Amino acid sequence: MLRIKSPGSKQPEQYAAKMAASAAIFYGAKFIETFLPSESTRMELSADEVKEYWHDYCQRKNVSAELIARGDRQIEADPEYWADHTMAELLKSLSA
Repeated sequence: MLRIKSPGSKQPEQYAAKMAASAAIFYGAKFIETFLPSESTRMELSADEVKEYWHDYCQRKNVSAELIARGDRQIEADPEYWADHTMAELLKSLSA
């Protein structure tokens, strides 16, 4: 599944539509149909599912317990945002 979200945006569909329209010039109109995700193909993740993925990522990267806890709080504050971003981005945001 492909979900595109512009940095800081809460409207990924509009951003994806602009990207697809630009790309359609190069790839043809059929590209738009395959590029834009439909509501039926999206996988919604709960905060607990995102945290599970976060914990698995941290275990592989040997992340400290303090950073794991801070990441959990970030995920709980906005699980939808972190479901659309990589765990590397979350780690980087916590390390800054």
